[in-house]
Amino acid sequence: MSAAAFAKGLLDLEGELTPILVSLVSKDSSMLDGLQDGTIDINEAKAQLHDIITSSEVAHYNEPMEFPWMVDGARVPKNAAQLLTDLAELTKEITAQVKMLSDDEDEKAAIGSDSPNPPYDIAKALGKAEIDTDRLLAGLPCGSESFLLMFARWKKLERDLYNERKKRFDTTQIPDIYDSCKYDLLHNSHLNLTGLSDLFEVSQLLADSVIPNEYGINPKQKLKIGSKIARRLLGKILIDLHNTRREVAAAAAESDIYNDIMTVSSAKRKERSYYEEVKHECVERSISNKKGIDLDDSHEETKYCLDPK
Repeated sequence: MSAAAFAKGLLDLEGELTPILVSLVSKDSSMLDGLQDGTIDINEAKAQLHDIITSSEVAHYNEPMEFPWMVDGARVPKNAAQLLTDLAELTKEITAQVKMLSDDEDEKAAIGSDSPNPPYDIAKALGKAEIDTDRLLAGLPCGSESFLLMFARWKKLERDLYNERKKRFDTTQIPDIYDSCKYDLLHNSHLNLTGLSDLFEVSQLLADSVIPNEYGINPKQKLKIGSKIARRLLGKILIDLHNTRREVAAAAAESDIYNDIMTVSSAKRKERSYYEEVKHECVERSISNKKGIDLDDSHEETKYCLDPK
């Protein structure tokens, strides 16, 4: 916004700052193509991480060693498979509790349908803190979220985490469950959901191992994926640095040439001034000598001579 305000004042533009700000932002979509280049490697890393978490071979990765971060799936707990099962069970419990709250909300809405309340306005909530306070005191979720939306959020996490038909876990959902659980602990603690703290502890243990390994389960794989994703961006940065360096060098060379010209011009001016001073001094000396000669001639005695006649 500061850049937009500066541009508006400098260019004497009229109108709101938002369009000016948008015009100042240029997006190069090719910078985002690097993620597609590493998709295969990312999916491979996630599949390997899934096998490490769900298999019983995780234990030997946590044995004491000199460089524990160099092994595949570093920081994965020994009981990761059991924690994953606990995570699914606790998520089901939270979802069931939120569903009960959602059903109660529907019943209250049906009973009080004769005097419907105005819809919750999030814009007013941002400007008036007492609206959120009233919702909290009434036992409603924080913000503009209803119990129905809250139930849909948790139901989706429960369904995506464990596919009952395929009997398979999706470990990529662990960070999402961790974020959702942390949000409810911070903003919806007044709902007193049983088991939410336990779910947070379990999801945090798993998230601390999943998040660092999503883009490579070992340093070599991380470097390979990172180089593919950031290659174009780093190349663009290097090109910009090279162009900037060349422009600075050209400006410095131009400045040196200008300084040399100014130095030569100054020397010539000094030389010309010296010659003019010498010339002026010579002229003054010549005039002074001439005046001296004329003065001497005027003081000579008049000599008379006899006429020979």
